[in-house]
Parts: sequence; structure tokens; C-alpha cells
Amino acid sequence: MKTVMFFSESLGGGGKERRMGELIRSLKQQGGFKIHVVLYSKVIDYNQVCSSIDSIHYINEKEGRYQRLKFIYKLIKEIKPDYVHVWTARVCLYINLIYPFLKFRYIFSSIADANKPSFKNQILLYNTTYRICDSITSNSMAGLIAYKAPLKKSVV
Repeated sequence: MKTVMFFSESLGGGGKERRMGELIRSLKQQGGFKIHVVLYSKVIDYNQVCSSIDSIHYINEKEGRYQRLKFIYKLIKEIKPDYVHVWTARVCLYINLIYPFLKFRYIFSSIADANKPSFKNQILLYNTTYRICDSITSNSMAGLIAYKAPLKKSVV
């Protein structure tokens, strides 16, 4: 049994959330996967996905960065996922800091548009994530090119 931990903003209406939900449902139908989802928001528009999720955890946005890092670290350490699949850039910094200390495969799926990143901090975060993560997925080749993702690690 493989354990996958998904990180996202929410399961609210949106393309990224829909794609993540479809992947979760597909993995569960396939069998052999335990699914944990970690969200910032309790908004769930894709209720049909909930039956495929073994547990949902929530990051408290009101806590400071250190407390969020500590929460995510403890959660990953306790669950021991085989895969950590990140769908929101907000979590990348935490996962990038945790990754050297815990064993898991790191999948980055935050690229969902073809707009070039405009903030230096975002470019730095993405470039660091590219070096650390095991693979990058996107909904388009245009997005991967715009965000300068290394194509050898990337999948559409």
C-alpha cells in the first residue's frame, strides 16, 4: 500500500482542484493507495472526491510560519507518505525545508497557467523547488516553458 499526501489550497471550484480530485479518485479506484489531503481552507465543492480520501488535515492560516512548518513536518513524519504531491506554491517553502530530513518522493503540480512569474521571490521559490522535487506536472507545455521548469523532470 502506497501513501500519498496531497497539499492544496482547498477542494473549492477550480481547475487545479478538479484535476487533483480526479487524480485522487482514480488512484483510489485503482487500489493500493492511502490518500491524505492537507488543505488551507475547508471549502469543498468537489464532494464526490471526499469518499476517496482517507483523511483530511487543515493548516491553520492564523498561525505563524514556524508553527505551520512544525505542523507540516510533524504530519509528514507521522504519516510517512511515499509521495508528497504539492498543488499550491504556498506549501513549497515548507516542503523544500522538510524534504532533506524525511524520505518521500516530491511531486510539484502548482503550474497551471502560462504567465511568466513576475515576482523575484516566486522565481527563486520555483527554481529551488525544481532542484529539490522529483517531478513536475502541469496542465500545459506552455506553462512549463513560461515557468522555466526543467523539461527532463516535467510531465503534461
